[in-house]
Amino acid sequence: MPSNNQVPAAPAGLTPLGVTEFVSRVNAYLRQGGSCLVEGEVSGLSDPRGRASRAVFFTLGDGSSSVSCLIWANAYSRMGLSLRDGDKVVVTGECTLYNRSGSFRIIVDSIRLTGMGEILERLRALRERLLREGVLCRPGRRRLGRLPRLVGVVTSPEGRVIHDIERVINSRNSGVGILLYPAQVQGERAAESIVAALAAANADGICDALIVGRGGGSFEDLLPFSDERVARAVAASRILTISAVGHEPDHSLCDEAADLCAATPSQAAELVSTPTLAQLREGLADLGRRLDHATDLLLDHVDRTLDEHVRRMEVAGPGRRAADLAARLLAHEAALGQGMLTL
Repeated sequence: MPSNNQVPAAPAGLTPLGVTEFVSRVNAYLRQGGSCLVEGEVSGLSDPRGRASRAVFFTLGDGSSSVSCLIWANAYSRMGLSLRDGDKVVVTGECTLYNRSGSFRIIVDSIRLTGMGEILERLRALRERLLREGVLCRPGRRRLGRLPRLVGVVTSPEGRVIHDIERVINSRNSGVGILLYPAQVQGERAAESIVAALAAANADGICDALIVGRGGGSFEDLLPFSDERVARAVAASRILTISAVGHEPDHSLCDEAADLCAATPSQAAELVSTPTLAQLREGLADLGRRLDHATDLLLDHVDRTLDEHVRRMEVAGPGRRAADLAARLLAHEAALGQGMLTL
């Protein structure tokens, strides 16, 4: 038996290969398997914007194992992706050993986002398309003019939103009416329900403004308000629309399709109840004070003018005085009436 320090002999019949030949044979063997399809999380992404970069490098891992990946820069550019570390992806490509270092890597042909990344990519593509079509951020968006008499609210009848809107409006200006158009705001049928409620409000045609929204929630909870059907329905509304989806950090395509965007449903309620009753009363009181002041000035001017004419007629003589006085009184009476109409 060989001792522990004895080097075992090479298997009979094997001829040593040069490293280049070995790598070449392994690559040939790997290619026989065809394209691979691998799912994992991106990390160590190189900057694809580097001028001298001919390829984009990254690592694909699943927490236990990892593999190096390479995609040629022109192929990556054609995909229109903006990969980030942490993205979940599925890649297809060819397995290979790099000749120079003998390291294993996947030469990637295509990349598909999965999970949240896939959703975000779809939303990005949808937003770009709707922007090109003029559905979002359109130049003809309307502004709130006079105080609305009746405000429609497209939201859930069970949630807090409708109660918050009613509370804010009633506390600020109870003269503004509220009409609920009930809709599902979460779940698979939410987008369809929101579109139907918007259609009903426009068919009625009795509201001066529409608030479309819901309270805060997860990213997935708010997705119905970024549905293409909802964005198009909001943009096409004949009634001015105010988007009030979630809380301030939240953002939806509904926000960009609406005429106005409020950070919260309560803020939307403030928009449609401005000015408040107190502000309206103060405005009327101020208008009354200005009218009284203008009337006092006008009457004072008339008194001084009449006094001056009386003085002049006394100098001119009695015959002339009577005719001139009658004519001037008629003229001042007409001027006074015209001044009051102007006010």
